[in-house]
Amino acid sequence: GNIVARYGGEEFVVLLVECTKEQLFKCAEDIRKAVEHSELIFRRKKINFTVSSGAVIYPDDGADVISLIDRADKLLYKAKREGKNKVCFSG
Repeated sequence: GNIVARYGGEEFVVLLVECTKEQLFKCAEDIRKAVEHSELIFRRKKINFTVSSGAVIYPDDGADVISLIDRADKLLYKAKREGKNKVCFSG
């Protein structure tokens, strides 16, 4: 039942069904670390990537899809402002 979808541009949505906050944090950190340690060779140059994430959980962070996406987006931009390559959760 989990879903990964491109949301727009370089943004993706990962929907985890029946997930605790602890499981969500571990999954988000696992994704972040996997991307951080990956590299791509493009025109004979190594390219590394990082991931910034805003992670929310239903219903604590929003009662509907619109409010959840809005909260996740705000947390994503918080992660970027704080130096990128991190996961931000609501507090």
